[in-house]
Amino acid sequence: MISALCWVRKGFANPHLDIHEPSEREMAALREAAGLEEDGDQDNEIMQSEDEEGPSNGNDPASARKNAMRAVSAMQETDEDAAVIAEYGLDDYDNEPDGLEDVLSQGLSQFQNNDDDPYMQGGQDTDSEDEDEIALRPDDILLVSANTEDDVCSLEVNVYDEKQQALFVHHDIIIGGFPLAMSWTNAALGGLTGANFVAVGGMEPAINIWCLDIKDQMEAAVTLGGVMEAASSEQAGAGKSGSKKKGKKNKKQKAATSFMPGSHTDSVLGVCFHPSHATVLASASADGSVKVWDVTQAACVSTLQHHGGKASNAEWHPTEESVLLTASFDGTAAVADARSGEVGLSFKPASGDIECAQWCVTDPNLFAVSTEAGVVCIYDVRKSKSAVHKWDAHEGSTSGLCWSAGVPGLLVTGSEDKLMKVWDVQGNQQPELVTQRKMKIGQILCAASLADSPFTVAAGGSKGSLAVWDLTEDDNVRKVFGGRVTGDAAKAVQAGELQQLRGGEEDVGEGSKQQKTKSKKKSSKK
Repeated sequence: MISALCWVRKGFANPHLDIHEPSEREMAALREAAGLEEDGDQDNEIMQSEDEEGPSNGNDPASARKNAMRAVSAMQETDEDAAVIAEYGLDDYDNEPDGLEDVLSQGLSQFQNNDDDPYMQGGQDTDSEDEDEIALRPDDILLVSANTEDDVCSLEVNVYDEKQQALFVHHDIIIGGFPLAMSWTNAALGGLTGANFVAVGGMEPAINIWCLDIKDQMEAAVTLGGVMEAASSEQAGAGKSGSKKKGKKNKKQKAATSFMPGSHTDSVLGVCFHPSHATVLASASADGSVKVWDVTQAACVSTLQHHGGKASNAEWHPTEESVLLTASFDGTAAVADARSGEVGLSFKPASGDIECAQWCVTDPNLFAVSTEAGVVCIYDVRKSKSAVHKWDAHEGSTSGLCWSAGVPGLLVTGSEDKLMKVWDVQGNQQPELVTQRKMKIGQILCAASLADSPFTVAAGGSKGSLAVWDLTEDDNVRKVFGGRVTGDAAKAVQAGELQQLRGGEEDVGEGSKQQKTKSKKKSSKK
């Protein structure tokens, strides 16, 4: 399944991936694991050989019969080999006058440089050609998805070709723990060059930040919080009095529940990098807390405890630096000051657990929340605590919610009812359903809009597939939102109209053309 996804802005990814060099600690762990596996394989081979060969004692009739059959078979094989050698004259093979040396000595040309060899022209740069084929271009758009398949969790970095409307898997990163939330940043972290990182929150209390420009990496570049290692926990609990047996039991319990300073103590359900301070991260956890992290120091700088249930979302305001939008499974949403920890406003949709909460980029006074009951609410922080709009958007839990980054009033929702819907929520009128589509990726678990292209939205589903939807393909979208955009977005609408008139695209019905392929190499582009 695809449990989380996020877009990477154009121009921040390195064209070529760096190769991870394992540290001494990583190599020691690999050697230890290899040693254990090697011992296990040797034991299995010994046991297998004993089972196949049986006891070495040949006095019993069964063993004698087996030994006799083996001897007869060996004699037959020897006779057959002798017949083959005599028929083809293999005994005199090495004595032939025209041997391999004579053949090589006739007409053989040697060149000191491959460039001088006419037969080597055009075939010596295959490695560089392959590298160029999978190299990222400055205008490539990356879509990162958190994928779980057969108990293996990974981050898949996909390349979205906007012109060809195609999606390819470029490379993947194996991670530990089931991922639940992601956020991308362009900060340089962990002493690494480049600025292309993604923070991942999951079932564990730790937040891992991975570099998307490194291949075959074994550990995250930065880890925030998490469970202490057993040795550290035992040292922290040393010196406490008590009976010997009771003391050992307490140490084991201490090791299982000791956390790094400032860490969450339960699953991390939401993460969000600051839009203008790229090394500041907000997180929401099932322990009920919302935390603010200084990623450069790997330290928690602020903790908010204003929710009565599991905190599911933490979103930075687009323009107000210290303002956070938070949400919880207790059915409340809040606008809080991350510096002081004070809650300015609190809202309660009263429609079940809140699945998603997000600020509107085109109008930062608005934010939307979606619930497990399929209800979507829009609030205006300048007005009362009651919702400006509240309606039944879906027939199931709505875990996909995203505003368009450049089209006023365009809101996209996705649900476990397998539908994605586009809504017009501008003004005071009741939200209008503009279009909907069944994405054919199972239950929709997450959705994200592309900031570089305001009419492009991606969704991840329970079937483990991605879908990217170009909204300009729809007539109603162009009619309703076409007049609200300018610049490149307006050109995209016009291109969609021309394409529709020319009939250049086949009808995709209720599905989406941009399905994720399993290729690990990006196809060549003309």
